[in-house]
Amino acid sequence: MTKSICKYDSWPNYLIIMGAHDAILLIATVMFPGVHPSLNYLIQNEKWYQNAHFWFQWDVLWYQHIALSGYTPVSTAFFPWLPLTIHLIPNLWFWIVVMQFVFLGVLWAMDTVMQTLDIGQAERRWALWFFALNPAAIYFTTLYPEPWTLFWALLSWAAFLRGKRGTAFTMAFMASLTHGTAMLWGIFPLVSAMLALYSRNWLRFWNSVLWGSGFAAGFLSYMGYCWIKFGDPIIFLTVEHTKWKNHWTWPWHQWVVVLTKVPRNSLDVILMTAGIIMVLGLVGLVNPATTRFSVLWMAVAVYGTVVAVVALAFDRVSIPVHSTIRLLSGDFPIYLGWAHVKSLSLKIFVLFIFLMYAFAGAYWFSHGFFYQ
Repeated sequence: MTKSICKYDSWPNYLIIMGAHDAILLIATVMFPGVHPSLNYLIQNEKWYQNAHFWFQWDVLWYQHIALSGYTPVSTAFFPWLPLTIHLIPNLWFWIVVMQFVFLGVLWAMDTVMQTLDIGQAERRWALWFFALNPAAIYFTTLYPEPWTLFWALLSWAAFLRGKRGTAFTMAFMASLTHGTAMLWGIFPLVSAMLALYSRNWLRFWNSVLWGSGFAAGFLSYMGYCWIKFGDPIIFLTVEHTKWKNHWTWPWHQWVVVLTKVPRNSLDVILMTAGIIMVLGLVGLVNPATTRFSVLWMAVAVYGTVVAVVALAFDRVSIPVHSTIRLLSGDFPIYLGWAHVKSLSLKIFVLFIFLMYAFAGAYWFSHGFFYQ
């Protein structure tokens, strides 16, 4: 296994996939440069819209503001990894370049993990293409937390599988500083620890506990910072609901709202359809998960399902499908599932649908319109 992981013959494929990803997003970005939302829309929806350009839009501007001016109670909803990195090197163009290498690292790490799961080369390539052209692809190229979460978490898992406990802990710690949903990666060490406890494999149990504590440590460190600065360790959860109007609900709630609302918002339907197509990829996991049953496959199935439920349960007042496809985009088992679909025609069709959404999303995002 180690030899196959260390081969360099896969890197040309990674570069081709990354090149296609960047090219599609770039073409969408440079189309119709004069098109932008009305000033009234921007004033109501984006506080620092004057600084918006290219792929520096929406949350990127919040991360930049935090990096340069520090946290306020309202901005605690944004986790500290990106503000810290931008604070160290304030040049956003520098970080755009870095993000391309992060994307390349995600491709490598995802491929490495798939090899550990004994997934064949053809399925691995399909999974990487589905990921690279997923409907929220734009967020894996600009300064958003999703690529960093996937990057550190996958590297953490790869390090754990190689027996590098300290590295697994450190990278899990960094993953948990990127976004609140990074805590869901604790499912992997949790499943590993529970099965090790059942089989009385104490070494694996304590290694799993150490790995999982990395995800908890990063989250707790941010809580500690909020406690010291604002006197409230969970202020970031409070402001999500009170200031940003975000809340968690039953997974089917937002779909019912979309289908029963009159008049029906076309953007809601577009984003809901993308979310449904993405989630359906988990169906493709059923066969390989049952035929290749193992601790790793059980963890993948549990993680994929939980992340999908969490993404579908995220709701915002007046925008039922807010952030759904962005939260789903990091649910990498979705891509593994679509890659295992037997029908070549169906896989090509879904990849084409993904590509269309990725293109439209990059266009809307880069031109200042809402898309997530």
